[in-house]
Amino acid sequence: MGEPVDRMADFPLYAFTTQEDWYGELVIQSAEAGNAPVPLAGRNFEMPITPSQQGGPLIEAVRTLTMAQGGGLSFKTDGTDGTLVFRVPRDIARTFPRQDYTADVLEVVDGERHLFLPVRIRYSEPSGLLSYISRFIGASVTFAARQQPIITPLAIAGRQGKRGNSVLSGNRAPISADGIDGDYWIQDRTASGQRRQMYGPKLAGAWPGTPWILESDTSVRTFASAADALTAIPQGTYGVGTLNGQLAVLANVGGALKALPFVTSTDLDA
Repeated sequence: MGEPVDRMADFPLYAFTTQEDWYGELVIQSAEAGNAPVPLAGRNFEMPITPSQQGGPLIEAVRTLTMAQGGGLSFKTDGTDGTLVFRVPRDIARTFPRQDYTADVLEVVDGERHLFLPVRIRYSEPSGLLSYISRFIGASVTFAARQQPIITPLAIAGRQGKRGNSVLSGNRAPISADGIDGDYWIQDRTASGQRRQMYGPKLAGAWPGTPWILESDTSVRTFASAADALTAIPQGTYGVGTLNGQLAVLANVGGALKALPFVTSTDLDA
């Protein structure tokens, strides 16, 4: 018989240094289902981290990750996306000898442990990584019937930044669920023949009760009565119109009409 062949090199390799936490993501997909994620929810996994060597007596794991709270293994979301996450804090990893490790993912079924996915971890000083062109943070694992897993590097999206403030809009006044503190809201009332108005900024989860009118009414209209002028001019705004045969600036102040007649050059001459 020939020399033993180390086939672990075909499986995901995670290179870590003494300067960082150990973190990895495994995305499990099914080739038979068109590379759809393999559902992991409800399944129980363990990941013994064991010094990698061949022959000799059975070697005890330096750490066994489990699905228990704080055990180091978890689903990235709810398990439906097929992503299994493993973590080892740096203060724990620093107690491990610097060498290669096998980190087989085992599925626990009725107390029995079955090999689910072999993984290798390389743990070394930072200088030991200079020969690496890139470092695997994740791997996509595709299973097909009667085939070995196909391993592909997987990029992990960065953390989403905090949303900045925005100017939102709608055809109604804002409610508490709209926007975040610092946002503004434009209410579009043009469909009902009224002018746009703005609320804001939102503070402590609440919108100010009094909006700003964004558009001035500069058209000259003729009103048959004060009631007609109040109907056409919203509260807190003004318009230019003719009332009782006199051109005036007409303002709606708290539901009461206030009229300021225009002063013409003839009036000044008199």
